[in-house]
Amino acid sequence: MKTPRSAYAGIFLLAGSVILFEITLTRVFAVMMWHHFTYMVVSIALLGFGAAGSILTARRDAERGDDPTGSIAVTSAAFGLAAMAAFAFVTKVNVDTLRIREDWSNLVALLLVYLIISAPMVLGGLAIGQILTRRAKDVNRLYFADLLGSALGGAGSVFLLESLGATATIIAAGAGGTLAGFVFSWGARFRHQVVCLAASLVAMVALVGILGGSETLRVPAFGWKIPDAPGKELASLAQGMTETRIPSAIAEVEVSPSFQAHPMIGGNFSRLNKQKVEARFVTQDGTAPTMLYADAADIDKFPFLRESQAGTAYVCREAVGASAPDVMVIGVGGGVDVMLALAYDAKSVTAVEINSAMIRMVHEDYRDYMGRLFEPDAHAYSDRIRLEKSEGRSWLRHSKSSYDIIQMSGVDSFTALNTGAYTLSESYLYTTEAIQDFYEHLKDGGYVNYSRFILDRPKKPRETMRLANMARAALA
Repeated sequence: MKTPRSAYAGIFLLAGSVILFEITLTRVFAVMMWHHFTYMVVSIALLGFGAAGSILTARRDAERGDDPTGSIAVTSAAFGLAAMAAFAFVTKVNVDTLRIREDWSNLVALLLVYLIISAPMVLGGLAIGQILTRRAKDVNRLYFADLLGSALGGAGSVFLLESLGATATIIAAGAGGTLAGFVFSWGARFRHQVVCLAASLVAMVALVGILGGSETLRVPAFGWKIPDAPGKELASLAQGMTETRIPSAIAEVEVSPSFQAHPMIGGNFSRLNKQKVEARFVTQDGTAPTMLYADAADIDKFPFLRESQAGTAYVCREAVGASAPDVMVIGVGGGVDVMLALAYDAKSVTAVEINSAMIRMVHEDYRDYMGRLFEPDAHAYSDRIRLEKSEGRSWLRHSKSSYDIIQMSGVDSFTALNTGAYTLSESYLYTTEAIQDFYEHLKDGGYVNYSRFILDRPKKPRETMRLANMARAALA
């Protein structure tokens, strides 16, 4: 039986949609279940595809002589619809992954998440498995199309997550699956074509709606919020505290409305005299809180900056009469570490941030609110500031510059990177090799200045002790 051309286009679209769905789920789980469980997507995908293989083997699919085109088309379209439905259902499951030991109902909820997400994975595996087993004579070309689709789906996930966000990208993955089914159906019976066309239209309407709707098509706009995990800072705030959500392939950034607040930087020292300032609360994936200060470029408005424990290295340099420092800031956040450096009259500040959403926040969306802190020729300090988009340690290793202070304030936020940078709570900024890299880029008398959270469970203060031990090993 000759393989129709539509099979190559179909498996290309289907493979891309499946991998796009998998990758986007890591972002969904990072928000609703903390970073620990994001990579269970891989195990669910393996479970689904393994189950699909078992089903095909039990059915002796490879030995059947009938035309599989209709079955492949409908199964592919079913994957697309199931992907969207699974997302809708799983975001309604209330699971507190930090309290599984205390409350066993959370384990049941977690198992329910596994079951829900497994459904589209099984369907995707069945569709791809049928193509490869029933079109075995052309398996080399079909597998090439499959791999090419997967590669482009993975690469496209970065663009889609950056521009559309996780919810719309999930819908796009589902729409891709239904479109693949429609393409497969070109060589199938009319009833299969009708089913796949209907599924594609449903998916396209959902995609148009999630992207803002269309008056021409009479499709209303709608949204679907991914719930924040219990225990995250954003989950504890009142509803409506998020004014803006900035999508990202690394960590979605949420920005609150402006309000009068005590400064938040490096412990409680900055609350001296209870000064309040105009600010916005900022989180990444609902946690890793920081502040975005109004008129941040007017450093004189923020005397608390010189009262923070995060400025320890600057105080030490002032105590010995050192000259104005060259500073590198890893993890820009809301720009407070840059403000801190300027408050101590830094000669230059190189700020490196990996999350494009954070850069967009300070450089575009809220640049006027911040007094255009990072904009050239906008204020008295403009010529001292340089903003770079990169991973901090990687950028430093490729740089020939040396610094008086390398500043890191809470840069190991618990967000899940699609690159796999975190597995539990690890960050490659906190290793003996990283500390050695930092010291190699310090000037004589320079400082690597860490400001980190203090944890009191299960062993205290484990993060501080861990960092001290790593520094001791690195400098031995």
